[in-house]
Amino acid sequence: MSPHYRMFPTEFVGDKVGVRKYLEENARMGKIAWTALNGGPFFDMWLNKGVAGFKIPARKATIYGAGTNPSCWTPLPIIARAAVHMLQTPDAILDRSIFISGVKNITQNNILAALEAELGEIFEVEHVDVKKIKEEALKALERGEPKLATRGLTLNSQFNEEDGWADFWGKVENGVVGVEAVDVREAVRDYLQSLGS
Repeated sequence: MSPHYRMFPTEFVGDKVGVRKYLEENARMGKIAWTALNGGPFFDMWLNKGVAGFKIPARKATIYGAGTNPSCWTPLPIIARAAVHMLQTPDAILDRSIFISGVKNITQNNILAALEAELGEIFEVEHVDVKKIKEEALKALERGEPKLATRGLTLNSQFNEEDGWADFWGKVENGVVGVEAVDVREAVRDYLQSLGS
């Protein structure tokens, strides 16, 4: 296969079924070679944009459910290292997807503990019923409000202890792409340092 036809799709987050099917079909026909990198949500962006439930400057946290749902998220620098490794040594990951996770033992409660330890301050915490968020998201979907539904269903998939999809540690192959997961406190420390905190 010519390296000119090697595909590296940009759908980093999640298991994009439609794109994957297209890639697999074209690879079987010998038209392309491909690799897909799945690292879960970008750790840094989720903390920065508040999707993870933290308003760091205000020292506030929204904990969805019990805050104990294990998740697989990856900081951007680890995604970058994995992508470079994949491009330099593509044979081990040719024509398949690979799952990585850059932070060990990630839960909202562990992120909160790490933030409080690193900043030396206690956060104001609000607990939210993630099941109600899912119910409202499904109602929004029925009303034809996909943007509102997507946010609620995304929160549900990440934080619902009974119905979440965020823990894919059983599929993680960090070593194949030359990366190691860090603990939550190190990931939080690195994130805060990137902000100059």
